[in-house]
Amino acid sequence: MPTGMQHLADDSDRAPSVSPSRLVADRVHGRLPTAAPSAGFYSGEICVVSLRLPLQTPRQKALKIMRLPTTPQRSRMMSSIRGKNTWPERMLRSILFAKGFRYRLHVRNLPGSPDLVFPKHRAVIFVHGCFWHRHEGCRYTTTPKANSEFWKQKFQGNVNRDARHAAMLHDLGWRVAVVWECSLKQSIDHTTQIVEKWLHGNEVLLIVGSSSLPQAAEPEPASPAAGTQ
Repeated sequence: MPTGMQHLADDSDRAPSVSPSRLVADRVHGRLPTAAPSAGFYSGEICVVSLRLPLQTPRQKALKIMRLPTTPQRSRMMSSIRGKNTWPERMLRSILFAKGFRYRLHVRNLPGSPDLVFPKHRAVIFVHGCFWHRHEGCRYTTTPKANSEFWKQKFQGNVNRDARHAAMLHDLGWRVAVVWECSLKQSIDHTTQIVEKWLHGNEVLLIVGSSSLPQAAEPEPASPAAGTQ
């Protein structure tokens, strides 16, 4: 066999060498070099390659199951919620101020740093959000489905802390009022009237929720139209 023909035959029998970097680059673009059966060059045929990914260790699988973070949208929403100077709190205190009541805000040397402190009446008011402080039976007291165990523990901690602060305030001789957010959403005027009456009285504890407010009267059913005679 002539020398040139032997050289061509040897090249055709030897598979072309492909570097790993070239293989990865071509795989990303959806093309892989393949050896032509009769020549030493790459063709443009599409190939299907099975890539074996590294298996996860048992520890990695366990961490993946255990970690259930909330979504970024929920995290941003939760972090933007205020703990002080909320809209319900500002509305209540502005109306009470207009009625002549004077108070101090968020007194740190009292248990729980009450939202409004009335030294003259020896009374404090907490304006609680129904979601965070768990207003029982309220439609705003929902529980996120994602990472529910975390939220249950957090909410229970808030409830226990609120009860502990109220007991400590009572021991110090303070009267305590809890105004739920839902009552202010339903009727600011009625809620303020209840609080005003309580401040002028001697009751030790006051809890104001939407169920404490007078409910709107239901419209009477319309009478059937009289038929023609």
